[in-house]
Amino acid sequence: MPTLPNNAFLALMPDDATLDRLCAVTDRLKQWDLPATWSHADDLHLTAVYLGTPDDEELAQIPAAIAEVAEAVRVADLRLAGLAATGGTTEPRAVFAVVADPDEQCRSLHQDLVDCLEMPANPQFQPHITLCRPGRLDARAAAKLPLYRDWPHLLEAHVGADWGPCTFDRLALCRSVDNRVPRYVEVTSWPVHR
Repeated sequence: MPTLPNNAFLALMPDDATLDRLCAVTDRLKQWDLPATWSHADDLHLTAVYLGTPDDEELAQIPAAIAEVAEAVRVADLRLAGLAATGGTTEPRAVFAVVADPDEQCRSLHQDLVDCLEMPANPQFQPHITLCRPGRLDARAAAKLPLYRDWPHLLEAHVGADWGPCTFDRLALCRSVDNRVPRYVEVTSWPVHR
C-alpha cells in the first residue's frame, strides 16, 4: 500500500446530531451503488484551513499561533444544503455536502486563521464537508446500472436539498495518518461557542 503524505488542516468538527444527519445522507447516497471511496464518519469535517505537510516542529507551533482566534470561535445558523462536486458532475473528483453560510462566518474564520498563520487566503474557499471521492465508472459497469443511476443524476437529485442544521462543537488541528481508517487524528482542539 503506498504511503500517503501526512497532511494537516484546521477543521470545524460536526456535533453528534449533525454527524448523524450526514451519516443518514451518506447511507442513502451509497444505495446508488456508484464506485466511490466514502469518508469514514469519524473523518467528516469542514476544512477551515489546509496546512499542507508541516513537520512535527511546525505542527507544534500552530496552537500558539492561532490561540486567540481558536479560543473565540463562534459559528451558528449554518445548514446542510444539498450536494455539489469538484471536478465537474460527469466525473467528479469529490462529492460534498454544501454548508450554507449566509453570514459568511466560515469565510471569516478562514480569513482570521490564515492571518494568524501569515498564509494567503484561499480565494475559492467554500464551506463544505466531503462525503466521498468517486471512482471511475467504466463502460461495462455503467451498462449494468439502472437508467439515470450515475453521478450527474445523483448530484442533480440532491442539489439544494435541505438536510437541516449544521452545528460544530469544536475547531480541531488534524493530521492524516498513513494507511489507517479513520485516517485523521486530532492533534488538539478548541470548543466552538454558541
